[in-house]
Amino acid sequence: MKKILLALALPCATSALYAQEFLHVNGYWSSDVIPVEHIDHISFGEVVAETLPEVMAKDPNIKIFNEALQLTGLCDSLRAIYDYDYYFEHAMVQGFYRLQQAYALQKLRKGYTAFVETDKILALYGIGSLADLKAYAAKVYDEMYPEDAGVTDPTDRRNSLNRFVAYHLLDRKATQSELTAAGIVNERAGRVADTYFRSRIDIADWYETMMPHSLLKCSTPLLPGAPDIVYINRRGLQDHADDRGVLVEGAVLDPSFQGVAINGYYHYVGGIIAYDKQTQEVVLDEQIIVNNSTISPELMNNGLRCSTPFSFALSVDEEVFLPAGALKNVRVNSESTRMYYMFNKNWHNAQTDEMMLVELFDVTIKLPPVPAGTYELNIGHSAGPQRGVACAYLDGEFIDTLDFRMVATSIGWESDKELQNDEEAIAENDLLLFNQGYRKGLPYIYIPWSGASQRENELCLRRIITTFTTDGKSDHYLRLKNAAAPDDGYMQFMIDYIELCPTHLLPEYK
Repeated sequence: MKKILLALALPCATSALYAQEFLHVNGYWSSDVIPVEHIDHISFGEVVAETLPEVMAKDPNIKIFNEALQLTGLCDSLRAIYDYDYYFEHAMVQGFYRLQQAYALQKLRKGYTAFVETDKILALYGIGSLADLKAYAAKVYDEMYPEDAGVTDPTDRRNSLNRFVAYHLLDRKATQSELTAAGIVNERAGRVADTYFRSRIDIADWYETMMPHSLLKCSTPLLPGAPDIVYINRRGLQDHADDRGVLVEGAVLDPSFQGVAINGYYHYVGGIIAYDKQTQEVVLDEQIIVNNSTISPELMNNGLRCSTPFSFALSVDEEVFLPAGALKNVRVNSESTRMYYMFNKNWHNAQTDEMMLVELFDVTIKLPPVPAGTYELNIGHSAGPQRGVACAYLDGEFIDTLDFRMVATSIGWESDKELQNDEEAIAENDLLLFNQGYRKGLPYIYIPWSGASQRENELCLRRIITTFTTDGKSDHYLRLKNAAAPDDGYMQFMIDYIELCPTHLLPEYK
């Protein structure tokens, strides 16, 4: 049997044996459960012991940003390593199928990512001092938030400089390859991203930043010769305009640099990023797909996105139990709720993972903060007779009952191929599904084992929840409450992703 040489670059790494079979490595960067017979020896490597603001403070290339980080006090928001208010006593619990065991999040690691303009980049915008940066921030954010133009305290979250710095920060840690599904698919799902997505889109993930009510887009446009380059707030398709004739270059991350701290990373940005008018009204005026693993930062912070802690233990189901309090942006309302994160690189889900709610579940999800406008809100899922039923509420108001047991063919679903790719027939079939509250799966996600897109797979559906309007400055909450008998716990209410699409674009999207 091939032996693993386990090198730990982890401060205060701890281990525990489960049934004398597994070694549980629990450190700042990863959590793995490894069969002990696979380990030859354990050694400790170099330790990175400083938090993100401490590491950044030593970088002579980002003096102005560091001054702003200190002045706003946001540096203090980047120091946590663990959430010490959270603890779950069980390392393993009853699994989803009851006869199996599932790993449970006992502790929660915290993590952060900063996108930083160097002093040289700021100089290109006429910014050579902290005073200049204050003036630039005021120009941008006083236009977007005129009601707060008089807020001069830099520690106030409404202050323009505070907004500028906070928009550069995520409360999740991510390397450049972890910022978009392109890197995730390549590194963890074991597939080539341009094959999986077939180069029909700029592969993107959208993240809530530490600036209240703001969204930031990370994308990999699969440019010729540079498939792994990550951009911030880019709009287009590869190296040209998108189907609507729009190209916003965005700011590229420097692929040659990645600052590493004990609780996160920082990346150099090749241009100024801001939640300005162009970002809100042009870049984010698009179909926004937020994967289940990015709704909350904890899955990324604890190394679980598109990964499983039992990757070496084939006898254990590929699932992670998420106790109440484990996920930011997801509130568990009942003790009977059982929530799992599950991943398998061969599933037909959008990023080959899913979040599962079982038994008498009742959860409330804070929706991603989108710019002001009117949106159609959908949940992408895999339908089937084993799925669950939920009552859906938006901001406390009952909206509809969602029956994910609905099989696509029972509501008249027909594939584009079966319709001989006739545009008129396809439009009629789409309208038939729409009138029943459904859309077909995403056309640009290709299923690994079939080569077809989600749209061509009868199991992949998007359930239309409702249409709602937001001012871009308020939080909105989706509550999902079990509406069917739990059937001994085997009913599965499954969330693949949340979709938010501006209603004026709906005729353009399938």
